[in-house]
Amino acid sequence: PFSAWCSRHVPLTLLPGGPPERRLGAVVLEMYSERWDRILELHPAGSPLRRLFDNEMQGAAEVAQEAGIPLLFADCGDDEIDALFAKWVRITWEDLADPIGGGWFRIFSDILSVGGTLYSSPEAATAGEGTTVAVSEQPQQLQKQEEGGAWPTVLAGLLLLLGSPVSLLRSLLVLALEAFSSQTSFVMGASIALSLGLFALEGALR
Repeated sequence: PFSAWCSRHVPLTLLPGGPPERRLGAVVLEMYSERWDRILELHPAGSPLRRLFDNEMQGAAEVAQEAGIPLLFADCGDDEIDALFAKWVRITWEDLADPIGGGWFRIFSDILSVGGTLYSSPEAATAGEGTTVAVSEQPQQLQKQEEGGAWPTVLAGLLLLLGSPVSLLRSLLVLALEAFSSQTSFVMGASIALSLGLFALEGALR
């Protein structure tokens, strides 16, 4: 998919040797070590399954490892994710069942809060060794350095749209493989499969 290509391309543009403001110090994956070991065992680099399950994580990690750049993990384990998932599913169901007592209002407030967070502009963050940088300025600075007008954005959107069916099928396969190790993956995979089945059934009945 196009997203996997992007994950490989971004580290390549930030490899050491370029301008100081564009040098890559490390690649951080939304991953934890145990799951990463499972991924490498199931579809290691160069294997047929690796080509089938082409993904952003391995794409970026392989570029970093070839360049000798540190690879860091920034996610919690299966047990913690399963516990958090179960907790918030329970809270959501309780809110859905309590429209008068404020449950629906809490859901609406959460949606607004998430939207505000996504579109907010962080003031600043510490980037190590006492250096303070504006988080929201970095993507804008990199974007200003790119030329070519608006067509790359349009093309990227089309490629992402065309790759969506493939990404969905791969996601289902990955969730099926992870279902033996993670309750969250099992529930998510089953929910997506059930939704697709109901959608197909509805189309057939029409």
